[in-house]
Amino acid sequence: MSKPLEISEIDLAHASGILTGEVKIIGGVEPYLITWDFDDGNTLNGSEISHRYSMNGTYTVKVEVTDDSGISISKSEQVTLTVPLLITTSFTTNGLQLSANAISSGGSGNYNITWDFGDGNQGNGENVTHTFNSSGQFNISVTLTDTDTNKTKTETNTLTITQAENENSNSGGSLFFFIVLLYFHGA
Repeated sequence: MSKPLEISEIDLAHASGILTGEVKIIGGVEPYLITWDFDDGNTLNGSEISHRYSMNGTYTVKVEVTDDSGISISKSEQVTLTVPLLITTSFTTNGLQLSANAISSGGSGNYNITWDFGDGNQGNGENVTHTFNSSGQFNISVTLTDTDTNKTKTETNTLTITQAENENSNSGGSLFFFIVLLYFHGA
């Protein structure tokens, strides 16, 4: 007869929003099915885990163990995490027009997102568009502000904006040259 199934220890550690953990089990009938519930809608299986949280908070981490005979037990621990602000950007250009997207995580989840396009113009929000007046290299910055803590994270990218050949072309110039040519030719 085996010992009763028991979770002898849960070791949890966390830094920068990443939780690592290990559970030690004694008794019961092997193999064990071990399921971790992170209280944020995510679960993992296994005796050792690593999980990244997306926002600050206090979470109840639950470990459930089921042995091969079908007996289940669980144990929970609370963890309080601080998740650093993270911002990821993507850009597409079409001539002088820029479309930019910011994906943010960390902090409290209450964000204000501001853009500086490097030409004296600004924008707000996750998705923005901007039209430049001319071609060139521009330092485009996006700042994520956690409105609950006032912590900020800024990312700057240097983009080359190139005017398309047919953008702002002066089609009247060729006509003017043709008329002037006719005038001098006819004189």
